Amino acid sequence: MIFPTLNLRSTLDPEDALGRIDRAIDDRNYRLTAGISISNRFEDVQGALVVSQGHGKYLRVRHVVAASAPISPVIRQGCLEIIQGQLRDIDQLSQLISDLAEPQAMVIEQLKCQAGKYVDRVLAVAVCDPGIWDQDFDGRVSYTPFCDATRLAELSGVTVIDAFPARDLAVGGSGRRLESLPYWIMFGDRNPRVASQSRLLVSIEDRCRLYLLPASDGLDSEVPQIHLFESLGTGFLTELIQRRFPDLQVPTEWDRLYADGRQIPALRTRWESVDREFGNLPGFSSLNLPIREGSPPDFVEADRSMRLADVTEDYMRDNAVECGDILRTGIRWVVDQTLKQLPNVGMLKAGQIMVSCPATIQASCINQFTQLLSDTRVMTTRQAGIDGGELAPVVAALLGLFHIDQMPANLPWLTGADCQRILGRLTPGRPSNWRQLVRIMADFKPAPMKLKDAI
Repeated sequence: MIFPTLNLRSTLDPEDALGRIDRAIDDRNYRLTAGISISNRFEDVQGALVVSQGHGKYLRVRHVVAASAPISPVIRQGCLEIIQGQLRDIDQLSQLISDLAEPQAMVIEQLKCQAGKYVDRVLAVAVCDPGIWDQDFDGRVSYTPFCDATRLAELSGVTVIDAFPARDLAVGGSGRRLESLPYWIMFGDRNPRVASQSRLLVSIEDRCRLYLLPASDGLDSEVPQIHLFESLGTGFLTELIQRRFPDLQVPTEWDRLYADGRQIPALRTRWESVDREFGNLPGFSSLNLPIREGSPPDFVEADRSMRLADVTEDYMRDNAVECGDILRTGIRWVVDQTLKQLPNVGMLKAGQIMVSCPATIQASCINQFTQLLSDTRVMTTRQAGIDGGELAPVVAALLGLFHIDQMPANLPWLTGADCQRILGRLTPGRPSNWRQLVRIMADFKPAPMKLKDAI
C-alpha cells in the first residue's frame, strides 16, 4: 500500500516516498488521477497513479506510482491482426476490445490498492492506446480506440476518459503528438521566479522524438511554442535481440552485451542505405510517418525495423560478429542520428538534455550521450523528477486532467489542427465517483480563452 496511515508527528526519513506522499495527499489541494497505456506491440498494459497540484497549464506532477499487467498472447495476436488489417469481422473485433478491458481493469485495481485509504480520491482513469487508424477513399483519417470504456468503467468503478486523438482529427489534425503538452508540464523549466532554461527531452523508442521544451514562469497568456523533431529509433535492435535471444529481458544482460561490443562501420553503411530507402518512400512528410489503411502511424515503423533486422541478420551470417557488437554499433548509430537533429533544435551547450528510453538500453544510451556531449548535462527522466516507470501512462493521466480542467490539449502547430479543442470523452463510473468528478468540474473556473478559439 503506497498511502499507509502514518503518524505525521513522528520523525520521517526525508527520502521516504511513502511518508512524503501521505503528507501531500492529505492536503485537498492535491488530486489523484490514474492513467493507463497499451504498448504498440500489445505486450502489456502500463499504469500510473499521478498525484498533482494546480490546474491547467499551472499543473505540476508531485508523485507517480506505477503498475502493469501482461496481455495474453491470444488477445495480443488478435489485436495485431486488427492493426495489420487481417481481421475485419465486427463480432471478433468487439470481443477482442471487450477482452482487452480485463488487463486494463487489473492495472486499475493495482493502482487503487496503491492509493490505500485515499482510493475514493481517484477522480478518473485516462486511457491511451494504439487504436485502429483507417483512411477512406477521400483521404479522411479515422481513429477507433482499443478501449471498451463502458465495460472498463463498470469493472473498475472509476470514470473513464479516452479517445483523445479523435477530437483532434475532427478539427483537421493528425491525432498525434498529443504527448507534447504533458511532456512540457512534466519536464519544462517552469520556475515561477526565474524560468530561463529551455530543455530537450529525447524519447527513444521504435521512433526517436526530440521535444524542445521552452521555459515559462507562468506569466505567459498561452502555452509556449513547443517544438518536435524526429529521427530513427531502436525498434530494429529490439526486434533483432528478440529473434536471437528471446529470453534476454534483464537490463544488466543488455548492458553486458553493450559493454563487450565493438563498432562495425560496414554495418552502419548498410543501415544507412536501408534508412535512405525508407525515407524516400511516397507518403512520408515532415509531420510524421505515413498512415496506411488499417494501421496506426506508429506501427508503420515496424516495417523499417523488420527490414533493418533482416539486413543485420544477413550480415551476421556472412561475418563473424557477436550480438554485443551489433548492440553497441546500433545504439551508437541511433544516438548519432539523434545528435544530427540538435542544430535544428537550436539547443545551446548549456541546455539540459533528458533521455527517456526502455530500461534495457537506458544505461547504454546515457553512456553514449554523455561521451558525445561532454559539456552538456545529460540525465534520465527519473533524475528529472518522474520516477514512476514508463512515461506513457503519466501522459494519459495528464491528458485526463486537461479534460477535467477544460483545457485544450492539442497544439495546432504540431498536430495540424485548425484550432485547439478539449480532448477526450467521459464515460461515467459508479455514481459516487461520477458525482465527485462532476462537482469538481462544476466548481473549477477554467482560464478565459480568446474569442476565436472559443467559437
